[in-house]
Amino acid sequence: MYHDDSFASSALDCANPPTNYTCPYISLIAASVSSILRSLRLGFVTEAEFHVEVGISMKSIFLILAFVALASGAGKQKEDVAVDELQRLQGTWTFVALEVDGAKLPEAMLVGSNIIIKGNTFKSFSGGVTYEGTISIDVSRNPKTLDLIFADGPEKGKTAPGIYELGGDSLRICLSLGASSRPTEFATKQGSGHALETLKREKQ
Repeated sequence: MYHDDSFASSALDCANPPTNYTCPYISLIAASVSSILRSLRLGFVTEAEFHVEVGISMKSIFLILAFVALASGAGKQKEDVAVDELQRLQGTWTFVALEVDGAKLPEAMLVGSNIIIKGNTFKSFSGGVTYEGTISIDVSRNPKTLDLIFADGPEKGKTAPGIYELGGDSLRICLSLGASSRPTEFATKQGSGHALETLKREKQ
């Protein structure tokens, strides 16, 4: 069966339109109805044929509007889930354990290290260095993913892709360091370029 991905793409644009965007399918059908009206005035179609053609166009409009409504609803639901998840990540998270390239760091080195998540921003204190930036999450993937986009500190201008697992006041994050790819599991090994962080939320 032929499937045109451009229909779904354009319909999704109609559901979440960019600035000054005009849905192409509505415009196309409107032009079609206008053309039918001109044909009726010029006598190229009968009145009965006119009603049939307009009826088909109106059905097309209703189908497109229904699809747009569904796409818009699904997009809004996904957005709401992401907002709720980000809300669950709020707070100050203290390092419990840290593993880099398969090597676990001594607990003494983690004293005073934490990550503060407020809204979609984060601030991390580790080893006497401060990192700041924004956090982006995707809850639709398995495992869930996050990107730390550094705006200040030694990693300014860089993005660390990772995965995370949240359970109440416990959080695990596995991040890519440097040029390595996004982790696919909560583990590191020598030469992986990954860091596994285990954190606990501080009580307020």
